[in-house]
Amino acid sequence: MNVENNTAVGIAVNAFRSTWLPVPGRYQRGTDPAPSQTLQRRPWEKDIRTIVVLLDGSAHAEHALPHALAIARKSGASLRLVRVYSHLDDIDPWQLSQASASLNSSKYEKKDYLARIARKIDRIDGLQPETVLIDSFNTVDALVNGAAGSDLVVIGSRRRRFASRLWWNNTVDQLRRRLSIPLLLTSGYLAPVDLTANPRSSRILLPLNGSLLGQGVLDSAAQLSRYSGGSLTLLNVQNEQWSLGLFDHTNPRSYLLSVSQQLHEQGIAAEAQIFTTSRDPGQAIATYAVSHDVDLIAIATRGDGGLSRLVRGSVADYLLRHTKIPVLLQNIPDAAKRPELTRVS
Repeated sequence: MNVENNTAVGIAVNAFRSTWLPVPGRYQRGTDPAPSQTLQRRPWEKDIRTIVVLLDGSAHAEHALPHALAIARKSGASLRLVRVYSHLDDIDPWQLSQASASLNSSKYEKKDYLARIARKIDRIDGLQPETVLIDSFNTVDALVNGAAGSDLVVIGSRRRRFASRLWWNNTVDQLRRRLSIPLLLTSGYLAPVDLTANPRSSRILLPLNGSLLGQGVLDSAAQLSRYSGGSLTLLNVQNEQWSLGLFDHTNPRSYLLSVSQQLHEQGIAAEAQIFTTSRDPGQAIATYAVSHDVDLIAIATRGDGGLSRLVRGSVADYLLRHTKIPVLLQNIPDAAKRPELTRVS
């Protein structure tokens, strides 16, 4: 679909008009940032050394493996396969006399499952993944512990029935709020996984709204772009009728160009786009990603939960529910206090 001509839904893509007409609203406070007044950042020096893949025995979860393997091949990272289970799930209350034997058998099957996956990966890529089986009543606590010391967590989603989907969404929501490292969510399928697949990640979309929070995922996105040899698209969404109150600068064009220039100085290809639409930011980002054949969307989140997220809503929540494109989430609970995200004059 060519969104530039889709006037029926009121969407237009602008690659920096020669005359910028700011939309009236909250973001008109302050002054336009000069190139030297944007953000002072450190070089992207931290490599991805350990990647954790969360598995549950399903084909859906296994579809996270090709994405993790593709990154591991390019970065030289090691792989850790983590599975969490509760022994209570394997106890038949009507056969308590045989509970011990049943638990041992179930534990062996789960360990054997991880070992088989590890052997397949070793035969294909020569990697020798670490396998971790955790018995815990608290799935999220166990997953967080299983991811300790890693640099990236990859998890595959699945299409579930309503109750199961609520449980999965709650688990992912808690994970993204508690993990301080990036979380890559991929789409899962019932079909058997192809471990030789090499998912493309050369086109990475990074929505920016001018805030320190929005740039919190920039390091991780730039690192993945460097590994893939691809490029970043810096996208700012503007509303046609009214400002969403999400931009910290008067001129998004100058801001995006300045961030793009900083990426170029680090050897990372980047382009800047302003997307003018009548839709909400989440809808606009999803539409842009699909129409421009984006491989991955990177977005920072506050780590809010409960009532706070319900009141404000979340662009990340919308993307997770409405797009099959992998989403890289970075939890930035207090962006303003991060020294590498501090504006300098």
